[in-house]
Amino acid sequence: MLERPDFSIDRTGTTRKALAFGTCLAALVLPLAAQAQENAQGGDIIVTAQRDPTLASKTPIAITAIGGDALLNKGVTNVVQLASEVPSLEINRYFGLQITIRGVSNSDTTAKGDPSAAFLLNGVYVARPQAQEVSFFDLDRVEVLRGPQGTLYGRNSTAGVINVISRRPGDVFEVTGNIGYGNYDNRQADLAVNLPIGDTAAIRVAGSYDRRDSYYSNAPGDTYSADPFKDNKSLRISGRWDITPDLQVLVIGDYTSLKGIPELFVEGSSFYATGADGDTDNRVYVASSSTSDRLQRGYSQTLDPYADDHSYGLHGELAWNMGPVTATYIGSYRRFTMDEAYTDLLGQVAPTYTNQEYDQYSHELRFSLNDVRGLKLQVGGMYFNEKSYQYFDQPDYYGFDHFILDYGPTKSKSYAVFGQATYSLTDTFRLTGGLRYTRDEKSQFGLVILDIGGVEIPSAGGASVSFSKATWRVGLDYDLSPTNLLYATVSTGYKAGGFNDGCLAGSTPGGQDCGTPLSAQQLFYEPETITAYEAGLKGRTTDGSFRYALTGFYYDYRDLQLSTTTYFQGAAAQLIQNAGKARIYGLELEATLRPSPRNTLSIFASLLDAKYTEYLPLGADGPDYAGRPLDRSPKSAITASYTYSLPFASGASLDLDLRSKMSASYVLGSSSTVQMLRQPSFTRTEASATYNAPGGRWYLQGYVRNIENDIQMSATTNISGVLAIVPTDPRTYGARLGFHF
Repeated sequence: MLERPDFSIDRTGTTRKALAFGTCLAALVLPLAAQAQENAQGGDIIVTAQRDPTLASKTPIAITAIGGDALLNKGVTNVVQLASEVPSLEINRYFGLQITIRGVSNSDTTAKGDPSAAFLLNGVYVARPQAQEVSFFDLDRVEVLRGPQGTLYGRNSTAGVINVISRRPGDVFEVTGNIGYGNYDNRQADLAVNLPIGDTAAIRVAGSYDRRDSYYSNAPGDTYSADPFKDNKSLRISGRWDITPDLQVLVIGDYTSLKGIPELFVEGSSFYATGADGDTDNRVYVASSSTSDRLQRGYSQTLDPYADDHSYGLHGELAWNMGPVTATYIGSYRRFTMDEAYTDLLGQVAPTYTNQEYDQYSHELRFSLNDVRGLKLQVGGMYFNEKSYQYFDQPDYYGFDHFILDYGPTKSKSYAVFGQATYSLTDTFRLTGGLRYTRDEKSQFGLVILDIGGVEIPSAGGASVSFSKATWRVGLDYDLSPTNLLYATVSTGYKAGGFNDGCLAGSTPGGQDCGTPLSAQQLFYEPETITAYEAGLKGRTTDGSFRYALTGFYYDYRDLQLSTTTYFQGAAAQLIQNAGKARIYGLELEATLRPSPRNTLSIFASLLDAKYTEYLPLGADGPDYAGRPLDRSPKSAITASYTYSLPFASGASLDLDLRSKMSASYVLGSSSTVQMLRQPSFTRTEASATYNAPGGRWYLQGYVRNIENDIQMSATTNISGVLAIVPTDPRTYGARLGFHF
């Protein structure tokens, strides 16, 4: 039995165009905002972005909140589709979900890597992006917080936060459900039943089924099936007990089976041709209107693929109102397992078998002072612990009979204490200050096993590292009127550093030869940090006929963690490096206007300028990336929608909705090959027609998405000159029937 050694190292550690854009938006927003009157919510939504219920229009941060019913009406059935509803948000499939907010992203999906945008389920951080693309069902709302949330949400929120919040058990009996069918044999169904128990308790049971065939077609002669892409089943059981009027308990258990065929990439030749003289580092975009060109694999699968993954969770919440102080405890356990086999493009056509296990625990305790003499205060502590094991077997890979990666345990721990206070200087003017101290610890032991002619040659790697950081927030907000808010903040964000595969040169982990001897500078990478300056104006009219949010921001972004490629015993492997500095600034607008009960217009728009200011991807002898754009950062994007509602005398109605997203071009870079691939500008349009029965008892909806049937590049990888692309979704259409009683 090999020992797990400890290799510890401790480290404590706007342009004229934008101005013109902001002036035009302010000219639009301010006169309409002046219509606001007092004492009505006007269709506003209550959010918990500040860990305390507030109206979205009165919350002094950049937040987009979409209610569960609105998600259904918009046809948003999974987290990937949120990107068309939120400014400066991009969500792509890349070994799970890759979330980019305002140009801040991360591509390290390994067990020791962390996302830059925190994904939360009912307020609990979910570490693994592989388990996040589960269909939306029985949700209360989704909140998307843009910008670093380092005070209240802490670790791994340099980009922002996506918080998915399920419906809680209520006080009345109800049954709701939806069933739908679309092309690519897409079948979706969900059902929820709420059962009150007396006056003080309730149980809610909800389930979901989501199946779809693959968008990809096989290469000629490939006899292995590509279907289904996903075949997911989910169950959630929630229980609420009001022990006393001031003491409530909530328990949520959930289980999801994630099956299907986990194919991600197609060959890059359908999107990009090599440059002059076969130059693979300067590729040329190939325009194509044919989905078959974009979605056909150019290689045959080498095995019968499958995925048999499972996600389990248990969530407990205790809230005790003690008068001026409320105590809240949230505890959670989650387990995610993977058993998959697929053919991948890793410098060559590579069969891959993998088994992975992830277990995470988290505990959070908060105390809130409930507006005593103008003071609101939250203080608390958080503990997070994750342990995982990963096993990869790649037969006939780079000349080896088997190339095996056996990693584990991989451990991640995080401890934090935090506090945030808001003091009302006057009835309309408030000052907020927050501080959080976080300590992160990571470690991993792993074996690389080369099987040559049945003889296994193991080599070891391992490292451990810890970081600590204080993050803070200072803000002012002012009520221009009872329903219009002006605010400004300065906040910081932090994502822990880590280590690459390998070990320190000269070490012999577990008595084995060091598989990839690296210097400390090569092995370890530093935390990334952001200092964000933001100002915003938001509000609504009392009747809900107009709502808006206008935000401007500037980021000082340092030590970006970017992926490059190295070679591990002759095979390609990922290497994370810090990339110097970047600066990001932009403007965002969200506005909804309802001039009459029949007509609703909405717009979500953003201007973004995100560039490196210091970055030498290949060192002093390589190119200088200063002035080049960050990945997935279109300079402009706008989503506009129009809904027409036609009422009938019976009480029924017909809603016709047209929505279109227009995006400027963006780039995806590969520092290992020193190339940047450009995705040209595009438009994606969707439409729906919904018949709502009298009293809202049932509805029937028909929809079509990506009417243009234009397929873009959403993610890419390039190892050993083999370019692979993750395409966006083609045109999809279908119908959905729902009921509520």
